[in-house]
Amino acid sequence: MVLFYFSAPNAFELFELQLLDYRLRSRPVEPGPEKISVILVDERAMGRYGLGEKFKFALAELIEELTSEGVKVIALDIIFPTPRDNESSSSDRLSLAIHNAQCVVLGYRWDIPGFIEPFNNLERAERLRVVLGEHGWRYGYRENIPQAVYPTPKRALISDMRIVRSACSQGYVSVIAGLDLSVRTVPMAISMQQHFLPPFSVSIVRKFRDNEEFVVQAEDGVVQKIVLGDRELPVDMAGRLLLLPPGPPSSIQTYDFISALAGEIPSYRLKDGIVLIGVSAMGGHDNFTTSYGPNTPGVYVHAEAVHNMLDGRFLRRDLPIRRAETLIMLLLPIILGLLIAQVRPIFALLLPPIIAMALIYMAQLFLERWGLWFLTSYAVVALFSAQIVILGARLAVADKIIRCGQERENSA
Repeated sequence: MVLFYFSAPNAFELFELQLLDYRLRSRPVEPGPEKISVILVDERAMGRYGLGEKFKFALAELIEELTSEGVKVIALDIIFPTPRDNESSSSDRLSLAIHNAQCVVLGYRWDIPGFIEPFNNLERAERLRVVLGEHGWRYGYRENIPQAVYPTPKRALISDMRIVRSACSQGYVSVIAGLDLSVRTVPMAISMQQHFLPPFSVSIVRKFRDNEEFVVQAEDGVVQKIVLGDRELPVDMAGRLLLLPPGPPSSIQTYDFISALAGEIPSYRLKDGIVLIGVSAMGGHDNFTTSYGPNTPGVYVHAEAVHNMLDGRFLRRDLPIRRAETLIMLLLPIILGLLIAQVRPIFALLLPPIIAMALIYMAQLFLERWGLWFLTSYAVVALFSAQIVILGARLAVADKIIRCGQERENSA
């Protein structure tokens, strides 16, 4: 099973991803982040304002209101296309409001058509680091890993340049779905013309923390380390950060656009806080499937990433975890063999389910308390495979002893 663990890293991928979603939903819901609020342009707001000229005037008014309440960062997860001639006044009005606020972070999208993150090559390389060390895996995957794990953007889909120039910072809002079309990670750095650019969430955190340093260390096109301020982000070789949501989207304080425009958000929620504005209406085409279900507005993905970076709690699956998984797969069959030799056959049948339940319980405990994601499928399969082999050998030995006894009786 250990050889299978290294040679077939995607054997239980879909099962483990679905199991991770279930495990995340099974956790106690944490208190929502106090400094983060989300404003959604829902179906009602879309019907009243659309996303054109009327919406830009309304958004400019909302930005001025939020700024007067002392919001530290306003993040716009909205793409504004280049306006027609009759919409130039609304773009000028919005640009002026953004410029005067001096705290608006604007999102843009990469044109990455049809890209779904490949798991196989990357996970195999990550696991090879367990036995070959930090650099040994490169001999077999030096060439194909960067091309396999990094999307190559063709171009940036940005807003009207007048609006872009008025913002204090920008960051890409593109996310990459997994093989089951669910979003569980955020790419922390995407390379464009040999430069690593920061995502929307990092730009928000940098603005909130007075433009702290963002450093990407890469070698041969593979991310080695990403540092934000004085904290290293636990990313994989593709520069992806696993999201650890505090709970369902409802755990993040949320207001609809019309209510926010009417001044119905309490002032204490806004003072020195972060407000992300995004679209939840189906016409905005910004909904994703996440661990908490389908049709999750994309702005929540960025809010979760911001919360993780500010709180310092991440979902981790790094080299020590993979080493622990390998050790568990090696030790469990040995422990099972020693225990089976000491108990009756009926108890030998019950031992693997008991050990498997204890293993799953401990994995859930580590996830809830420390955000450590352990795969359990390989260990459980190794456990039951060992049971079959051990019991089969035990029955074969017992059968041989019986036959030897019968032969002795017959010869006597």
